[in-house]
Amino acid sequence: MKIWLVLAAIWFGVTQPAVGAPDRWVAMDEQIIGQNETHFFVLRKIEDNLGYHSTTKSDVYLISRNLFTGIDERIWPVMRTIDHGAYYFQNGHEQRVENLGAGERVNPFDILLWRQAWRVLPREIEADRNWLEMDAIVLEEGFRVSLPSTVYEADMDPMFTALKDSTTRTRRILNSTSDRHDWDRHLTANINLLASGDWALEAACEIDAVYLPSASNEGAILSIVAKVVCGNAEEDGGFSYWTVLPVVETQD
Repeated sequence: MKIWLVLAAIWFGVTQPAVGAPDRWVAMDEQIIGQNETHFFVLRKIEDNLGYHSTTKSDVYLISRNLFTGIDERIWPVMRTIDHGAYYFQNGHEQRVENLGAGERVNPFDILLWRQAWRVLPREIEADRNWLEMDAIVLEEGFRVSLPSTVYEADMDPMFTALKDSTTRTRRILNSTSDRHDWDRHLTANINLLASGDWALEAACEIDAVYLPSASNEGAILSIVAKVVCGNAEEDGGFSYWTVLPVVETQD
């Protein structure tokens, strides 16, 4: 009986992935972890299935993004790993999780301390909660968030320009000799497809959450930050991106 269990584990762990292997997908997700007077700080996770059912390569980066322009100021590597799945041993790996190394990686919370972030792990407002009668929509050529007294908008082109620059800079900080699996070609293809305008932006993307920045004592911040989500991460390699929406209309 024990021999049969071992053979079954080898069959399902090694033979099965070779049959009906899934398409390769690369997904990107961002989470805000802090904010200071001029920037908010984002953890970016890029996941890559490498074309296998049970394998996931994860790259994590810390980004400081300008609260007023939405442009990335700096990007730091945090960690890079491969999860070889539950049957890692049968597939020839000594450990399930392999550390790929991330060069001069940082502790994100050390950066928050250094940059004097006064908000740490701040609350995000989910767009579908109808908080404060908020209306968050994707337009044909951009994005809009309406609060009871203020409307914020941003065009599509600047957002995609900043997003493409951000992913390119992320790729450049890696040591190419240690990066065995390029993700940038797959992720860039999805981004460029939406940025081309050949697809209806409102059909492919949505505003998933909103972050209201905390202003200093010197004055208000005339913008909010919206999390734009495009595609499905588990099906076609979707992505999320926090973009800045400036004020376009106020009501007393």
